Amino acid sequence: MEEKKVDRTSTEETELAEVEKPELVTTEEQLTRTLEQEIPVHEVEENTTVTLTVDTPSRDIRLLKDNKELKPSEHIKIIHTSSTTIEIQIIKAKPQDEGIYSVLIDKKEQPIVRLKVIPKPITRQTMDIPQTTFNEGETLTITCQFDSPPEETFEFLRNGKPLKPDNRISTTVEHNTYTIVVKELRPKEDEGVYTFKSDHLILDTPSIKVVSKPKEAEKVEPQEIIEVREVPAEEKKEQIPQRVEETTIEEHIVTEEISQPQESITTEAQEKKEELTLLTEQPQPTIKKIVTQLPVHEVEETSTVTLTIVKPQSTKPEDVVLLKDGEELKPSNHVKVTPTSPTTTEVQIIKVKPEDEGDYTVEVEGVEQPLVRLKVHPKPVIRQEMQLPKVKFNEKETLTIVCQFDATPEEPFIFLHNEQPIVPDSRVTTTVEDNKYTIVVKDLRPEEDEGVYTLKSDHLILDTPSITVVPKEKKPETETTTVEEEEVTITNVPKQQQPEIEEKEIPKKELPVHEVEETSTVTLTIEQPQSTKPEDVVLLKDGEELKPSDHVKVTPTSPTTTEVQIIKVKPEDEGDYTVEVKGIEQPLVRLKVHPKPVIRQEMQLPKVKFNEKETLTIVCQFDATPEEPFIFLHNEQPIVPDSRVTTTVEDNKYTIVVKDLRPEEDEGVYTLKSDHLILDTPSITVVPKEKKPETETTTIYSF
Repeated sequence: MEEKKVDRTSTEETELAEVEKPELVTTEEQLTRTLEQEIPVHEVEENTTVTLTVDTPSRDIRLLKDNKELKPSEHIKIIHTSSTTIEIQIIKAKPQDEGIYSVLIDKKEQPIVRLKVIPKPITRQTMDIPQTTFNEGETLTITCQFDSPPEETFEFLRNGKPLKPDNRISTTVEHNTYTIVVKELRPKEDEGVYTFKSDHLILDTPSIKVVSKPKEAEKVEPQEIIEVREVPAEEKKEQIPQRVEETTIEEHIVTEEISQPQESITTEAQEKKEELTLLTEQPQPTIKKIVTQLPVHEVEETSTVTLTIVKPQSTKPEDVVLLKDGEELKPSNHVKVTPTSPTTTEVQIIKVKPEDEGDYTVEVEGVEQPLVRLKVHPKPVIRQEMQLPKVKFNEKETLTIVCQFDATPEEPFIFLHNEQPIVPDSRVTTTVEDNKYTIVVKDLRPEEDEGVYTLKSDHLILDTPSITVVPKEKKPETETTTVEEEEVTITNVPKQQQPEIEEKEIPKKELPVHEVEETSTVTLTIEQPQSTKPEDVVLLKDGEELKPSDHVKVTPTSPTTTEVQIIKVKPEDEGDYTVEVKGIEQPLVRLKVHPKPVIRQEMQLPKVKFNEKETLTIVCQFDATPEEPFIFLHNEQPIVPDSRVTTTVEDNKYTIVVKDLRPEEDEGVYTLKSDHLILDTPSITVVPKEKKPETETTTIYSF
């Protein structure tokens, strides 16, 4: 009986939230209009599936978004789950799904939710491939393997344009493996950046170079070695020079697999396959590779990180040793090391934690190779207050708290009462059914069952408001007002009926704590006697009057309610909020604001080393127009545009262009900075042009 009463009242609340035709409002509806509240705001990330439940016995229901009818589709489904409930599913919500959702039942409009969709950012990464410089006529193979088949489809690009398969070029997709193969490589035509692109993930290769077949191998070799050293990804993998013939054979036979290719070029590269074994075993054990600079990979706590180790084909599993900060890291359930092919081994760090941060390298047959510098952003612990239709109960009543998630939570929850674990007994039960968590307390007892009930996981804490149980002894004195008081408890309008009791008790009660993230909008509802004038309602923060402004809005919403909105809260909005109605102070809330973390990320650029006079173009494109404005910086100083340097903003696209690059002056880090997101480029280097003409001039004169 108690659950039905709560559900009915909850439905009445939503029915009355947007009554626009006063002439249709009956006396009964007018009395219950005090239940009117702001439409609840629900924020989700793009691609999340949103489930809304409507309690109604009617089968005639129409879904509205921003007051326009929304027909069911594959994207939006309306399902009758029982005779009294209807479920609305928005599959993989997108930014364009934002808006106010309501339902029209028996010609009455009921608001459900104001949906906000946080755009999923577009991530652009550079793939680590073992070789970026190839000989004309060789084969380029690029393989990208995901942990599981990606949800989004990928397209294949070269230099930003679709890659069209032909008798030389093939692109294949097999479950979670995407492959590009380019046979008989041609200079210029096959050079550049190859890309796997989906809606939210762009994976680029470094720039691929194809060297024309030289007539004299001896003259080409030193030039090629210099060319390789200009590519940062290859510089880390270069070893002590070896015999040219042997090096070339290794490169040719294991073009796409060995992570330490030797980049010397010769026309005699295809000679002897059997020399590969000799080459990989001869000088390598004596070389200890010094890792100077590791690529930085930043992830959120609980992500799973996958690293791929490329090794010679003859390597035994025991010859592959994973190191973290120079110390051996043994495989475990948390860190898994799995050979995936004769030339590759996969390292998985399952659900990373802050203590997993560090420099990861691998020792293959005594030779140390760099992997990654891992940075882990701790996942914040979010504390929220559940909204209950009723917080004041009579002794012997039943309290039922139901928390249903959109999907089964990844982290387990424990049940608490006043911060202590709940021990089920004949009166108290706790149940978990897939994504539904329930607490039931029968025969409620004053004091013993009062307080805050909590669902707690590692990163999410959900509290109820403080539950009050009224002793049964008080009922006989006010028997005639018991029903009204019960209704008042649900509707939160006790002031008119019991001015003396409420006015004296409220200041003694502790303020309910409401914790929100910075930039959220907080809505508070003030209940007041019907005769109250707007000027009789005074908002206080920490005992001081708070005047209405664009940041803090105070709006009468009905004869008995006034709404307070704090727009995009900031840390300085923290404090105790109370309201003075006709000189009597009432508590509202103790507001705690969790500062939104400032995230700093490094942008992946296909090139960081430029020649003098070249042009540097940095483009950062977001999925949607960012809410916060960005400023452009160079080495932490604001960029001042001139005839060489331009900065542009076009909707969700931010661009920096620097023409006629100058050494020193244009070198360093370029940054896009907002209040809570900082995007840096790697350090840009500009090679002076002056040294080349001198050498050429000397050479001409020497002839």
